[in-house]
Amino acid sequence: MTKFTIYDLIGYILKHKWFVLIFVVAVSLCGFFFVDKTQTYTAQVVIKFSELNTDSGYLNQGAKLDVYEIISPRIVSEAIQKLGINENVEDIRSKCTVIGIVPKDIQELKEAKQKEGEEFAYYPQEYTLSYTADSDKPPEYARDIADAILTTYTKYYSNTYLSTYSLPEIKFDTVDVKHDYLETVEIINTAVEDCTSYFDSNAASDPDFRSPRTGYTFSNMSRFYSEIKNYTLPTIFSQILSGHITKNNEVLLKTYQYKREQALLSSDSKWRNSTTAMNLMDQFVEANKAVPSSYGEGDDDDDKYHAYDVYERNDDHPPFEAATYDQLINNYVVDGVSAGEFVIDGDYYGSICNIFSSPVPDGINQGEMTKRVENEISEVVDSVSALYDITYTFMDDYKRHQLTSNINMLTNITTNGNNPEDLFRAIIVVISILTACVAAVTYEIVMLTKKNKKKSEAEEGE
Repeated sequence: MTKFTIYDLIGYILKHKWFVLIFVVAVSLCGFFFVDKTQTYTAQVVIKFSELNTDSGYLNQGAKLDVYEIISPRIVSEAIQKLGINENVEDIRSKCTVIGIVPKDIQELKEAKQKEGEEFAYYPQEYTLSYTADSDKPPEYARDIADAILTTYTKYYSNTYLSTYSLPEIKFDTVDVKHDYLETVEIINTAVEDCTSYFDSNAASDPDFRSPRTGYTFSNMSRFYSEIKNYTLPTIFSQILSGHITKNNEVLLKTYQYKREQALLSSDSKWRNSTTAMNLMDQFVEANKAVPSSYGEGDDDDDKYHAYDVYERNDDHPPFEAATYDQLINNYVVDGVSAGEFVIDGDYYGSICNIFSSPVPDGINQGEMTKRVENEISEVVDSVSALYDITYTFMDDYKRHQLTSNINMLTNITTNGNNPEDLFRAIIVVISILTACVAAVTYEIVMLTKKNKKKSEAEEGE
């Protein structure tokens, strides 16, 4: 039997080096192609809902949070449209997951409670959003899908759960053309008062916020509007009323007479609603006189019901839902206040009618005063229009600030292959080399064996 040394084996391999090389390259390329075709990529990101109450599942704004809205058909559809790709919504959704991250100590507590038969509710603040692309898609595709879904959802969250302020609408290009002077100033004054009230309120609740693009705080914005409200507009009002400045006195009178009538009718309606609420409250009290605990009477036994028992907090209703009696009180107050406001409006409209029904005071140059009023109105319209542009930018910055305070990305969007490509490729190369070497050695051994056999047969024949 022929014995082979290591040097013989190496020699056989070197003899067929081109075969070995071609075989390794061919098999490796086929193997790499297979690995690439079967590889899938998953993009994922960890987000945190900072304002979520982990005990109730409610946001601090009072709304119930459904995290699976992140991959709802509406969100995914908008994300697809944003990317401009031709994909089926349900196909994308089926490859998305939203998984809550529960701290280890909370998980252990939950398991212990469940073993004892106790209910335990915990709503995680942190979630992992992931999307796995098909094997024919590159890793960038998976990342783009995850990013588009998250971007679309944060916009939806901002519009749905965060309080947003809408500026009173003013058509600046026509406001001083379509309306009389007094009406134009009233429209601007109403808008300015609304804005001032909003900025004053937020200056107290969020004094440290400063818009990065405008450089202003809520206090700054409030001051800008207050200057117009307290100085510019009263001057124009004074000139209009003292000089009876109007584009058409007859039309103005009819307009404000109609406004006065509507205000008084609305006041009567609100008074009736308020009175009805009061009567219903009286009936409620009369019907519950026989219930001692309704008035806090009796001892403090656990079997007694108290006022705070009216309020419930569960998954179907927001916390502290008001009872019927509370709603009656609210209706009584709101309608009563509204009725009083309509009375004030009616008195104001009546005073306007009285002013413009009377003769123009002596010494008033209406022509000159009209020109001055027109110029001042034009200036204030331009000023408020420019301030509105600043306000839009300011509010957009504040909305982004609110969003970052509610939803935080704890990680960047990362993309990972689900198969260890480098390891698979290394294994393919090693196996192909071993296979080629074994094939070359085997071939040489077989050929040498045949040669020796023929030689032996020839020797035996002689």
